[in-house]
Amino acid sequence: MDETVRLYPWNLDFQCPECGDRIHLTFGAQGVNRKYTQEELDEEAYLIGYSSCLPITKEMYLNKTDRGGRIAFFSPFFNLSRLYPESDFRCIQGQRAVVEHILSNVFKYRKSLTELLPLLNKTNMKPEAYARKVMQVFNLKGQQRGIQSYKDCVGQYSGMVDVCYRNLVPPTFKSEPYGHLFIGLLAYAKGAPIEEISLLKQELDKFGNIKDWMTKRAFKHIAQMVGKVEKYFPAMFYGVTGEYEIPHQKQLYLMTISHEEVNNDYRNGFEVLEKILPAFVGMSNKLFRCDSNKFGEELSYTLSDFVDRTVGARIGLIFKDGVYSQYFNGSLDNKIRNSETHDDWEFDSETQTCRYEDQDNRGVKIELPLMDVAFMTYIQLLHIMEITIIFNTMLQRIWK
Repeated sequence: MDETVRLYPWNLDFQCPECGDRIHLTFGAQGVNRKYTQEELDEEAYLIGYSSCLPITKEMYLNKTDRGGRIAFFSPFFNLSRLYPESDFRCIQGQRAVVEHILSNVFKYRKSLTELLPLLNKTNMKPEAYARKVMQVFNLKGQQRGIQSYKDCVGQYSGMVDVCYRNLVPPTFKSEPYGHLFIGLLAYAKGAPIEEISLLKQELDKFGNIKDWMTKRAFKHIAQMVGKVEKYFPAMFYGVTGEYEIPHQKQLYLMTISHEEVNNDYRNGFEVLEKILPAFVGMSNKLFRCDSNKFGEELSYTLSDFVDRTVGARIGLIFKDGVYSQYFNGSLDNKIRNSETHDDWEFDSETQTCRYEDQDNRGVKIELPLMDVAFMTYIQLLHIMEITIIFNTMLQRIWK
């Protein structure tokens, strides 16, 4: 499961909470380098089990156990199989498949997503220059065909996003309520009459330029997250097992990313999603209710009314609509975003719990396990990719 070790080494440093001895491990392609000070322990020891691709259980979170339990508690596979006995190792095998797909089909786009983006956003960018850059980053020879206009450049970049999405999305996603909205909107963007799509875009652009959101916000966030996606491998496990309800009943832990980085990524993704929310909601309303201004039966307000509200009020309104509350599933939690923005939260490292100050009810703490916040950040990335794919499909049909 630890294929990423061949790309760069992992450095792990631990300190015994009792004697103070430090253990430093460097995992590399050639094996394990160990530097440590060891004392003779007769009956008990602190054991460390680690996999960059799997979450760890409570027993493995610097577990203190006797000699008899050493082998059992050292393996992340063993502990996960005890937590998911009904799966008969299928969830672990499913995680392996997801990771292998990402390593094979996503990692090769990390450089191109980063290096092509500045050119895509360059003023007066020439398609032939973009085509040459594509040839360079993919180490191709000859002439890159099919890139003759700015439309083609955006289409090529969106194509890379689409490939990454297909390999990042968990196997259970399409069968969940969260996947249904994406499938329906993509089919609408592909199949609706061009005149209808063109008029809808004109209406939605009043609330924010769709093309600019894609190229200047969404693509940037996607490139950054894909560039470090291995840090989120353990959080993807909940997608493999189909556990989408937050907080999760089976609490897991991760050691691949810091709590500061997870919360910063969540805030950044939130702000990207929030900017496109009016256009996305308007298109969804058009599909499901034949009118971009029509929300639920009991919600009597227009898209303009929606845009005039604060970010928190917008999110509160759409969450009254079952279509959207199921889809976003924690990826648009304004209270987490506000706490992160105001640096008004704390982290309990012993339990890996994030505690956020409720900005509307001072003194009230919102608690979420770090693993759940990481999972929500992963789902957030998938939604940004989905909305990008939907709007690119629409733009490619109507752009001249």
